Amino acid sequence: MAEKYEDIIKKLNPAMIASKTGLAGCASMGDKYADRLLKALNEPLFSYNLAPALHDTEQREIFAKIIKNIGAAVWLRHTAADRLFKALRMNAFADLGCGMDPRGLAFTEKKTEKYIGIDLPPIINKMDSAVIKATGSVMHRNRVSYIAADVTDYNALRSALNVKEPLFILTESLMMYLTENELKTVIGNIYKLLAEYSGVWVTADFGTSKRDKLLTENATSGYDPQKCKAVTEPLIALHSGTITNNSFMRLGGDDVSALLKQSGFTVRKIAMETFADELDIPENVKRVCEKDCFLAMTVSEPEFDAGGSTSGSRFNVSSASKNNDATLWVSGRLDAVTAPQLIEEFEKCRSMNRLRTVTLNMTACTYISSAGIRALLMIYKAAEKDSFKFRTANLTPDVLEILRTTGFNDLG
Repeated sequence: MAEKYEDIIKKLNPAMIASKTGLAGCASMGDKYADRLLKALNEPLFSYNLAPALHDTEQREIFAKIIKNIGAAVWLRHTAADRLFKALRMNAFADLGCGMDPRGLAFTEKKTEKYIGIDLPPIINKMDSAVIKATGSVMHRNRVSYIAADVTDYNALRSALNVKEPLFILTESLMMYLTENELKTVIGNIYKLLAEYSGVWVTADFGTSKRDKLLTENATSGYDPQKCKAVTEPLIALHSGTITNNSFMRLGGDDVSALLKQSGFTVRKIAMETFADELDIPENVKRVCEKDCFLAMTVSEPEFDAGGSTSGSRFNVSSASKNNDATLWVSGRLDAVTAPQLIEEFEKCRSMNRLRTVTLNMTACTYISSAGIRALLMIYKAAEKDSFKFRTANLTPDVLEILRTTGFNDLG
């Protein structure tokens, strides 16, 4: 008998199994978009045979606890990444290896932010049709797009990311599935994308194997070891060979940071708990994940061309206005020497327009000093006086951290 297409796809892309597991875990944590997506997909979560023993009630309970533990950790990373994207005030979210993540469904309700989910054709076909089914419309394609592409193919990625905004690139449960050569290729591809578009690459794809092992052990604690074995062995068999022993799996966070620095990135660690406060995560999962962090990468000296061309750390500010909405682009260091230039450019916009909004696009601002913060405060006070809206956008992780520590991250 000919092998079913779905079974062939699982062999070619076994990460589909992990993708479904993560979606189920998010749904179990009460994520409304995950629940809607599961219903729209209209397929059994596990259409493959896990083990005949799962007909046993206790073993089904063990299995459910394992999925809930791992799912809670997935949901924590998922939610923290979304909050980081929001904190950076970026508009283009590129999800490499998006899997069956409910994030795209959430983006259909956003007004300006764009989401590009990139994965292999079987997942993309499922996700696009499921989002249409869940929303009852194809209108989401103005803001949400699912593109079939191999992350090792730079030209395919470049074509898929047909945007003009700086990119927030997320690799969530992707890097561990690559061989060492593929890993180097993908790192190079992301570097080239950020060199062209600017923005940030965020990942937590390291140490996941150890974390999942601890979460599984936690879930099976107190149960009959033989019954636990009957549940865990089929799961291990299903995932056997799907996770490659590449640098992201072999090395710890500090070593991965060093590897990425060698590839030309500026690397910053961001504690996940910063963006995961008040989440209703089980205490046992919190303990396992309490030291988790993101690595946030930018290209050391990004090129920038938006209303004025500059590169590296050389300061430049330019502006454009349309329908009383002004945008100021800042690149380089915003410090005591350069802050007056920002105020001059702002005052020029202010004198020529009855302003409705002022957006400070800081995608290529590499540093902000106390003098730069005072310049932002001056614009903010002018906004209060003249009754227009002021906001900052596309902050890099370094600039965001400076603003957070000084209490100015809520401007705009």
